[in-house]
Amino acid sequence: MVLGGLVHDFDLLVDGRTGALFHTELGADHVVPVNADVSTLAFTLWLHQREQALDKEHGFTQDFHHRLADTMIEVLASVDPVACAPAAAPDDYRYWPEVFHDEAGGVL
Repeated sequence: MVLGGLVHDFDLLVDGRTGALFHTELGADHVVPVNADVSTLAFTLWLHQREQALDKEHGFTQDFHHRLADTMIEVLASVDPVACAPAAAPDDYRYWPEVFHDEAGGVL
């Protein structure tokens, strides 16, 4: 079931049997894990929102941005290993680590 969309033209899919969340590019024939379930997606979105609020208040530098992104990935991995599991193949990657490090894309 399609839950909605993510930045970068990805659809967010929910496995109705397990609750696991995946993303797929529009028109792609494969899915990639995003989060273990909806609760960890909610935590991830909260974590992202907190970073944006702190950045708006303090104006993070590029050096600090990368350290913060690494910390956010570590925190997320501690509660949702699926979200930050190492890539299993060259075309496989984890959405949130990419998003957290995408300073130029304005996601953080």
